[in-house]
Amino acid sequence: MIWISFIIQPFLTLLYTLRNYRASFAKNIIWAFATFFGMTVAVGFDSSGMDIVRYMEEVQSLHNSGIQLTGWYDYYVSTGSIDVVRTILSLIVSQFTDNGYYMIIIYGFIYGYFYSRNMWFVIDKLEGRLKYITVLMLVCMFLVIPIWYLNTFRFWTASHMFIYGILPYLYNGKKQSLIWCFLAIFLFHFAYILPALVLAFFIFLRPFLKNSTTVFFLFFVVSIFVSEINLNQFNYFVDTYVPDAFAERSRGYRSEEYANYLRYGGEQGTGMVWYAAYYFRALQVSMITFLIILFVKSRNLIKYDTNFSRALSFTYLLFGVGNIMSSIPSGNRYVIPAVLLATSILTIYIQNVKQDIVMQRAIKLSVPLLLLFIVVSLREGLYLTSMTTILGNPIIALFTVGENLSMNDVLKSIFR
Repeated sequence: MIWISFIIQPFLTLLYTLRNYRASFAKNIIWAFATFFGMTVAVGFDSSGMDIVRYMEEVQSLHNSGIQLTGWYDYYVSTGSIDVVRTILSLIVSQFTDNGYYMIIIYGFIYGYFYSRNMWFVIDKLEGRLKYITVLMLVCMFLVIPIWYLNTFRFWTASHMFIYGILPYLYNGKKQSLIWCFLAIFLFHFAYILPALVLAFFIFLRPFLKNSTTVFFLFFVVSIFVSEINLNQFNYFVDTYVPDAFAERSRGYRSEEYANYLRYGGEQGTGMVWYAAYYFRALQVSMITFLIILFVKSRNLIKYDTNFSRALSFTYLLFGVGNIMSSIPSGNRYVIPAVLLATSILTIYIQNVKQDIVMQRAIKLSVPLLLLFIVVSLREGLYLTSMTTILGNPIIALFTVGENLSMNDVLKSIFR
């Protein structure tokens, strides 16, 4: 019955599923909705510069060039890309159509699988009736790397794949799941070599540290006050010690020119309204505050719960690396999966453990910050969300692929 409902009206079924989040079908409905979102993606005026446009243009270019599947390896080598999936998918889809929107449907299917599994890994660990703050934290967790981030498919799919691999290891000690963390580098985005190296360092070093959580916590605290990395020294280190393929592929992201672009009018330009500039920082500050209080006030839990200690230790390490990397070009994106991991772990902790007065006060103070993040994140989603996403269904979407109207453009036309 739920799947009939989904075929008739996916968006209302999504809302029903979120309300009944413990149902057996819940995570698969989310997976299906991510695929449906891919079917109904709309590229409007303000989203015309997104990566998703380049992905679709590649399909059109490959289709017009007449490259056959038998030449996939030569084409893969010619791109200079390390990650495999996007290149191979582009080539496969281009054999049948020049419409890149069809490839976005496949993106939604792949992205939605890892996304839905990560969300429900956390949900399945929540005990009892949800607290109001848990509800807010869950919404934030859904929105840190949301469904519409498939517009930058490579990095954010790699992020969800990494989290998909790391959560069972941190909470259940399943080392075999870590293969997903390392596959993310080669399948989706070479930049995940850094989180993978951080993970390898963690696995190697932690057994030798008597108070590992304390060590990683101190690193995390120090990282908060690191304001800037010397870009020249960082580039020298990468060019000297990182494999040539990765160093060459990352050179454009590490250049002084790109750094200046970001500082003076690029992605972090001064034209942003205040809430667009600070909404993610609001969530980040809240998570940092919670993590500090948790360490100070929950020493017994850290000492006696091995799984929780492991999860918290790696969160401090990954978050700390993200804080440090955020001072170099494009390095700020490493903070986002760290915040997703922190939000996941803190959601479980806040729901399942009785909080002392200090954490209770911090939670109350954080509510406006969390609400700011939620509201602006949802507004951001309108850039790629279409009228068909909200009002349509998969049958209608089959006839509107590539012809959908962005909700952002609709609202601007109404309220201009």
